[in-house]
Amino acid sequence: MAKKIERLTSEQRALIPVYQEKWRKIAFSTEAINKQQATQAVKEIYQVIGKKTPAVRFFSSPEILKQEIFSQPPEQLAQELGAPILTIPSTFELFLGELNEQIETQLWQELTERLAFQERLGAMMQVTGIIWTQIAENSEQIAQLQEYLFWEQQQQFIRDQLRKLPGGDLLIQLGDWQWEMLGKPLWEGVGEPLLNKFMSQPEIREWEQTYIQPILGISSSLGLTLNLFRSNFDVFLASVVDYCISVLECEVDARKWLRLKSLIIECGWFLPFERTCWVLERPNQLSFDSENRLHAEGKAAIKYTDGYSIYLYRGVVLPEKYGEVHPNLWQSEWLLSEQNAELRRVLIQGIGYDRLCQELAAKEIDSWREYTLLEIENEVDIEPIHLLKMTCPSTGYIHATRVPPDILSAREAIRWTNQGIDPEEFSIET
Repeated sequence: MAKKIERLTSEQRALIPVYQEKWRKIAFSTEAINKQQATQAVKEIYQVIGKKTPAVRFFSSPEILKQEIFSQPPEQLAQELGAPILTIPSTFELFLGELNEQIETQLWQELTERLAFQERLGAMMQVTGIIWTQIAENSEQIAQLQEYLFWEQQQQFIRDQLRKLPGGDLLIQLGDWQWEMLGKPLWEGVGEPLLNKFMSQPEIREWEQTYIQPILGISSSLGLTLNLFRSNFDVFLASVVDYCISVLECEVDARKWLRLKSLIIECGWFLPFERTCWVLERPNQLSFDSENRLHAEGKAAIKYTDGYSIYLYRGVVLPEKYGEVHPNLWQSEWLLSEQNAELRRVLIQGIGYDRLCQELAAKEIDSWREYTLLEIENEVDIEPIHLLKMTCPSTGYIHATRVPPDILSAREAIRWTNQGIDPEEFSIET
């Protein structure tokens, strides 16, 4: 076994920012997908895993994909898609497998920290989660589709096993005929006694326990999101893999890596099934704040070429009625009718306590010198809002800070905002 790589040369170290930036741009690309190149990438990755060439369908936005999902009964759509494919090579396999064995632990940790642009991982996961949430609003319909899709997974495996048995092809034809004539799938169509015997075989029971049960367990908590809707999760580690192969000359299955790299670069998010692969177009607009949260003010943070838009403020999804208005123009009175506590919290952040004091007629509880302790009596938040307001004597500028609702004196509120220091112990500069 070759000696593990322990340290980098100065030339190799200088290339780390290059690969970090390269894959950051790929991860958050807003360029339109080249459908011809994306289709070729999908076909090649199916070829790598020994699958037949699928039909490749493109969707311009989550809304259009959602319409497709809900346009027909779940069982019919599952038949059209075929079984979910859970075996597409991933950067995670290369990351933990072949590459990890060629690099010393300390250097490996350094490369991971520097190349995997972890400051954007949360944003990447949030983008995927938000997009999936927009698609899967009807959780009951999605759950039914998921059930049929994993039924298709079981059917596919049974077909593969039956083909290995004498007369297996005939049984499959019989099952398909019965499905067409009677609407019963292969599982029921080839005869209950035969299938009971078939499913009791040790290798079949082992397959069910090893693959099907864990899949069902994962899917029940995460849906299809992390298992299938996955391109941008691969790109998180692609920078590490690419650097190790291209710069450090590490060895991996080159065919798998080249096909996987092409798939990540050419496609946005994709959902692979036996008969069809769905590819979702990239957003043409992605906006983040300084803390890498999806964020935009008065416009969409995620937008697609067909006009579909998702509004977010500091990572929180907003309805259009709030999102399309700049926070400077948000109205305090909206808090009085908004029922969602999370949205009320966001509105409070955007409007600011200074404006809330003035616009919601805050009631004075106590005062001390330039400071006034106020309470907003309207139920605009989960707990009462107590504010410490300071008015600058020279400019008249008003600044307000929220304090715990059990504080009832201005002096105590000042002490709380100054981490326990009494106001008599410091001079007030105005």
